[in-house]
Amino acid sequence: MYHFNNLHFYDIDNDGKKVKYIELYDRRSKKVYRTNEVGDRELVFEEAHYFEGVPLIHFKNNEEMQGDFEQVISLIDAYNAEQSNTLDDMDEFSDAYLALIN
Repeated sequence: MYHFNNLHFYDIDNDGKKVKYIELYDRRSKKVYRTNEVGDRELVFEEAHYFEGVPLIHFKNNEEMQGDFEQVISLIDAYNAEQSNTLDDMDEFSDAYLALIN
């Protein structure tokens, strides 16, 4: 799935054949086109929307086109591993404690 300003491209599997669709948004309406193997476009339907503008717009977060979290992925992974290890230790202790009493 790709988003470019006011276009949305996607494929739908129709009995083993991929059919490509294009959604085009403008200030007042949404138009859906279907393309064939040759690349010809056919208007499937058009409907009004009430956003009073183009609802799909691509904004660059920064020059590298990275999300805010991407600089700290290693920290997030380390935190998740630490939490997992803590829970494992608690489970092992509970099992050992139960084994000692019984």
